[in-house]
Amino acid sequence: MRSFLRWGQMHVAAVALGATVGAAALAGVPMRPAVAVLAGCGAWAFYVAERLVARAPEDVLNHPERTVFFAAHRLTLAVGVGLALLACAAAWWRLPAEAQAAAAGVALIGAVYTLPAVRRSSLAKTTLVASAWGLGAGLLPTLAARRGVDGQALLVALAVALLVATNALLLDGRDVRGDREAGRRTFATVWTARRYWALVALIWMVAGAVMLAAVVRAGPPWPVGAFVPHTLLAAAAIRSRRLRPTDALWLDLAVGTLGLAALMR
Repeated sequence: MRSFLRWGQMHVAAVALGATVGAAALAGVPMRPAVAVLAGCGAWAFYVAERLVARAPEDVLNHPERTVFFAAHRLTLAVGVGLALLACAAAWWRLPAEAQAAAAGVALIGAVYTLPAVRRSSLAKTTLVASAWGLGAGLLPTLAARRGVDGQALLVALAVALLVATNALLLDGRDVRGDREAGRRTFATVWTARRYWALVALIWMVAGAVMLAAVVRAGPPWPVGAFVPHTLLAAAAIRSRRLRPTDALWLDLAVGTLGLAALMR
């Protein structure tokens, strides 16, 4: 059980749930149970299924222990994915039509992401990951609550997408050695270090600006907990030269701390 908690991507469910709860609070909509199930089970199922079906030679170098774990427990993980997808289907059925369409869009983005040509493109990979999280975690709560997609909902979705894009770029920077040896093209492996870190800083600052706009529009009590993820990711960037492969866990969890915004409402 301990190995499943450590290497079985269980934290992804917590990250997705935290990000979705925080987005719902910022958008001023209730968090429906069906959305919580879709967020947790759907995110976990995708991340595990992607590692089961998509070839990723860089993971052998970047995450050797996780690679060994997935090879040893393929059947168990596949069964878990199947059960998670059943839970997602039941939750999806309980959503209004517009939310169902958004959830289907997230699933489609996930399917496109597994294509080899997409995974070889640093721009396509980062954009798709950010879009899926922005649509799924950022916009789905509003659609599930049968609220119109107004400016606040769009700000929240964009803030989540940019936050995830920052995290994805930081993870690429941590994995640069293995990615380079495997011939995988990312911004961190193709660009100079100075240009790459300028990109990370730019997206981080834009993410913070969009989040600030969402927090101001949300009104008092100010959900300042929404800025905890930005603070954690900034700390990761500062200590980037000392990041280890195992730091991927807390880098991902940083995105989930967006849920702290719900405590400020």
